Amino acid sequence: MTEERSTDPAPDVSVIVPVYEMAETLRETLAAIAEQTFARAGRVEVIVVDNGSTDRPADAVRDAGVRFAQEPVAGSYAARNRGLALARGQIVAFTDADCIPRPDWIERGVAGLRSTANVGFVGGRVEAVFQQPDTPTSIEVYDSIVAVPQERLVRSFGFAATANMFAFRSTFERVGLFDAGLRSGGDRLWGQAVIREGMSAVYCDDAVVHHRARRSLRQVVARARRVIGGRPVVIPRTSEMSVVRRLGWHAFVAPVSIWNQVRPARFGTRCAVLGVHVLVKCVQLGEKVRLRGGGEPVR
Repeated sequence: MTEERSTDPAPDVSVIVPVYEMAETLRETLAAIAEQTFARAGRVEVIVVDNGSTDRPADAVRDAGVRFAQEPVAGSYAARNRGLALARGQIVAFTDADCIPRPDWIERGVAGLRSTANVGFVGGRVEAVFQQPDTPTSIEVYDSIVAVPQERLVRSFGFAATANMFAFRSTFERVGLFDAGLRSGGDRLWGQAVIREGMSAVYCDDAVVHHRARRSLRQVVARARRVIGGRPVVIPRTSEMSVVRRLGWHAFVAPVSIWNQVRPARFGTRCAVLGVHVLVKCVQLGEKVRLRGGGEPVR
């Protein structure tokens, strides 16, 4: 477990995992990466970057055979940039410390990257998993719908959430790194830069990581506030017509979409999930007011 560059032969793929206060879930993430089918044909290095945790993630990786680094600048994009500085693989893969990749995750993601001409990045599917699969809470169901709709992000918005993304290291050398100053939205900003360079965004449905759905309202609210903190930079204010369209989306389209996606499709469950959605939107509105008053984005 070392931060220094290895003298071993260069790996084919470098997997970068930022971590902040997730030492326990990190263990399962690393165990899943260790079982990857790609390792039979290619070399993989795993780089874990601690971003100021207090729960001792170094202990979690001590026997996992991975490289470990620390990034003092707060923010997951700063941590990912630290991992990129250490990465030796031709291909870099990103996932998070609360994700569990399927055994063929790297194999499928690399295949998607290598099979597409002029590819900028590949975004794989992020599939929510519940603590009790047969009886998910309304908060878990809500989070599973809104957290990482990866196919929509790639196909409609031209970026991939870094919970499941593959790219050639040369693409970062060409386009640049993530914006280390952002707490949220750095993947969107980077993806937009890739598209401007004329490269393509690819969605790969069979490169799958499982993401633990958030179970507490505190976790959902924290994510909602963090996302709002990144939007002024990533999605600047535009015309009044755009504002009207956004209001229409939040007031009508989004609630109807969430209502239709709730499973199980029971009336009570749908109402509860929609209630969580309304509460989150109220929190985000309050966060916008706080930020415009000079507040700092939350982590």
